[in-house]
Parts: sequence; C-alpha cells; structure tokens
Amino acid sequence: MGMFAGMNLNQFHGSGGGNYFKDGDFVCRVQSMKVITKRDGHTAFIAEFEVLESNNDEIKVGSIRSFYVPLSDAQFKETSYGNMVDAMRAATATMMFIHGSPTDPMPVVKDVAISDEDADSIIAEDQPLAGAICGVRAYTIITKIKKQQFTKHEFFVPTNARDYAR
Repeated sequence: MGMFAGMNLNQFHGSGGGNYFKDGDFVCRVQSMKVITKRDGHTAFIAEFEVLESNNDEIKVGSIRSFYVPLSDAQFKETSYGNMVDAMRAATATMMFIHGSPTDPMPVVKDVAISDEDADSIIAEDQPLAGAICGVRAYTIITKIKKQQFTKHEFFVPTNARDYAR
C-alpha cells in the first residue's frame, strides 16, 4: 500500500508560488527567519509567520504567510537589507515589550539596533525569534519604473502583543 493509496490527488492544486501577505494589518507569530541560496546562486531572506489576527478576509487566522526579500540585486541592496532588518527589529521590539515592565514605553521598531552578529544569530538554525510576535501592515503600490503592482510591508509592535505571550 503506497503513501497516496486511495487518495484522489486531482482535487489538490498548488498555490502558484508562495503564500504572501496581501493588503491589510496582521498580528503574527514568527515561525522562522532564514537566508537561502537559490539554484541560480542568488540569496534571499525569508520570514514565515503564522497569522494570529487579520483584517483581510482572504488571509485567515492560522494561515502561514511568507515575507520574501531578494538580497543579491545590487541595485536594491539598501532597500532589501532594510526590509530584512525591519522584520528582525519588529520581532525583537515586541519581545522587549512583552518581557519588559508594563510601565515601559512601547519600543519604536526603527530604534531597535540589530548588529551583524544579531542578524547572523537570528537566521541561525536554532531560530531565536521563532515564536516572537510582530505586526505586519501590507499595502500595494505601483512601482515608479516598471509601473507594476508591488506589496510593501511595514512592521510594528502590536499593542495587544502581551495577549499572545507564551
């Protein structure tokens, strides 16, 4: 008896690519943050999140969403690395908020320092930010040069992050 014995495999269809964020505001739990090397030799940062709250009917609570940032394109290197570090900053800032004193002010994501050693640790196999909470705001823009739709992401500390602390 094979692994797929008795299954109607014709009912299943691929996603046509990754499951990415669409326009909306989300409270998420980090599943992983990693850098991969693709078959063509280019590198990319991928953060995967479990959606805990969503205001987009297409993205359900409990679904897994990815944030993908190509890192090899020299033309966009500053923006790409900035997007990667912002995701790291938000998860770190939220951990600071959750584990800090209730009277501490809300950390400001852009003010969280991430050193090269921190970044290397974050993407390491033991995944120190797995389980961290962060907010993701996604919205669509039209790019200036190619006039194509592009989803931008902003990361933030959700005000209700402590509700999700483990």
